[in-house]
Amino acid sequence: MMFLQRLSNSWDIFKTCFKVLGKEKMLVIYPLVSMLAMGVVLMIFFGLFIFAFLAQALSESMSLPVLILTMALIWAMYVAMYFVAIFSNVAIVGCARMRLDGKDPIFSDGFKIAFSRIGPILGWALLAATIGLILQFIRERMGQVGRIIAGLLGMAWNILTYFVVPVIAAENVGPFTAVKRSFQILKKTWGEALVVNFGLGAVSAIFFLVYIVLWIVLLLVSSIFWPLFFVILAIGTLGLIVLWAVFIALKGILMAVLYKYATTGQVGFEFKKSTIQSMFVPKKKTGIFG
Repeated sequence: MMFLQRLSNSWDIFKTCFKVLGKEKMLVIYPLVSMLAMGVVLMIFFGLFIFAFLAQALSESMSLPVLILTMALIWAMYVAMYFVAIFSNVAIVGCARMRLDGKDPIFSDGFKIAFSRIGPILGWALLAATIGLILQFIRERMGQVGRIIAGLLGMAWNILTYFVVPVIAAENVGPFTAVKRSFQILKKTWGEALVVNFGLGAVSAIFFLVYIVLWIVLLLVSSIFWPLFFVILAIGTLGLIVLWAVFIALKGILMAVLYKYATTGQVGFEFKKSTIQSMFVPKKKTGIFG
């Protein structure tokens, strides 16, 4: 299938995902709550980093205990940030799955699903944060070659783990089993996650670009009257946050749809099975996974 046709199908899926979001507007709240939680996490670790900085300043050099403390704090911050994001995504995917199955979820259902998977979510946060730090270390310590290696490894890791969140939400399994299941799903439907995700990413990028351009134009026009300028600045910032939350929710719905189709052959809601089916490309036997 030609690229433009794939992109067209991605647009159709995007519109149907938006219809799901129209039915479940509460899905936008989860990313917003996640953002607030991340703000709290950052403030806590900011205080801890100040403590580590003061401990270093009191010593003549970066002592081993202070170095270990700093590295441990960085790792813990990564884990905490990953945990908050994954928790939110599991809640979104869990509610989206309920809607696809014909159920009518309420806001608390997402938290119930996520809390019931607290162990796997924490395990996945630990694993993902560790891999993320390793890739960051390679990127920073090995120069241009390191950046290339880290980029390739990061891309492969993102592909391999694409279905981890819906697997955790649906199957309540540990992180290593979730990665294995994600790999199995990719072997079965290799190529599709990349194409659809790119389609959604492209649509998201277009919306963000148009929004930012219009926002900048309004800011320039309103700059002749400073009170209005700051009002537009505040409203525009709030709108940008809401737009980000909307696309996070849409991505969660997309992941739920792809997972449902890949594991059951069904789609649910108003999604067209033929459109979803046409987006999946069977893995070639000579491909990278086989």
